[in-house]
Amino acid sequence: MNTLLNLKYTKNHLWLRMAGKQDFYVGVTTEIFKNIGSIRSIEMLPEGVSNEKDGSAGTLIGVRDTAELSLPFAAKILIINHEVVKSPGFLYSDPYYYWICLVSTNDYARGPSVLSSKDYTTYIKTNGPGCSSQALLR
Repeated sequence: MNTLLNLKYTKNHLWLRMAGKQDFYVGVTTEIFKNIGSIRSIEMLPEGVSNEKDGSAGTLIGVRDTAELSLPFAAKILIINHEVVKSPGFLYSDPYYYWICLVSTNDYARGPSVLSSKDYTTYIKTNGPGCSSQALLR
């Protein structure tokens, strides 16, 4: 399992890259593919829509199952990466390069729901491959 030190992670296998004080690019880690397989399609809320903490910003539809794109903080979707939505295979080819959306939040906290690279790696090792499937899958 690869993680990047400059990213933050969630237990439902999303990565967050800061793009300013309140903005984050959101992508998926390689662990998500252990749960849902390769991603066939992505359904997103429209740009400009806000959602509650742990609310779904979209759905990843894989060959084995689906996963909600749930953020650990309330956020507004600023930009959707339409290139990735049209061709979700990009995520499988390089999940740490391709991002799904850019969000803005006033609610970001470095609490237990947002993990460092080291903490995410420990979480995966402790809970096993493809962990957190109950929180991830519908």
